[in-house]
Amino acid sequence: MDLQWSQLLTHLIGFLITVWLLKKYAWGPLLNIMEERRAKIKSEFDSIEEEKANVARLTAEYESRLKEIDSERRAKLVEAVNEGKKIAE
Repeated sequence: MDLQWSQLLTHLIGFLITVWLLKKYAWGPLLNIMEERRAKIKSEFDSIEEEKANVARLTAEYESRLKEIDSERRAKLVEAVNEGKKIAE
């Protein structure tokens, strides 16, 4: 097994040229695409968080409104019972 320096040097130069070409034409655009995707995903997560907050706020509003409706219903029932007692007397 003789070590052939000319063949080793040729392979090394070819490898370095391939790495340089990949870095220039493949890794840069791929990293840009990945960065754009990361930004898009982050913005989607932010909008999801905003929607969650909005849903929580609406849920609280609806629950408070339901409590108001329930208290109004109870007041009307008490009023109807009192009116029924007056009619019965």
